[in-house]
Amino acid sequence: MKADLSYWKNMMDNPSDFDALKLYKNTNELLNDAVDKYAHLLALRSKEVSKTYQEFYDDVSFLRTKLIKIGLVKGNHIGLLFRNEYDFVTSFFAASSLGMVVAIMPVTLPKEAILGLVNKFDIDLEAATNVAKLFHD
Repeated sequence: MKADLSYWKNMMDNPSDFDALKLYKNTNELLNDAVDKYAHLLALRSKEVSKTYQEFYDDVSFLRTKLIKIGLVKGNHIGLLFRNEYDFVTSFFAASSLGMVVAIMPVTLPKEAILGLVNKFDIDLEAATNVAKLFHD
């Protein structure tokens, strides 16, 4: 399925049309709206995975439940050190929709920079370790 970029091309040609874009209060609201409108349409595609909005929503919901079960709550500061892959996107939406503060850290950063970000953003290392375990169990 090829993406139809005509909508975004029109936005770039008519910047005043950006005023028509809906502003969401949070990622939960954004994802719920997308599922309501486009459940059967392709949301994400890579070499490894293709997911409709409904499938993506279901995966986010599943991970959100796992995050709750390991004791993470609104306000936890976690860092996501992922490649730009499906697991990263799912983790970001699951954590942020629970009200967690998510620091996105590219895997290409040197170790010293990652440690600096952990300190700067007050990342809960226990929470971050528990999230990492979800992908290795």
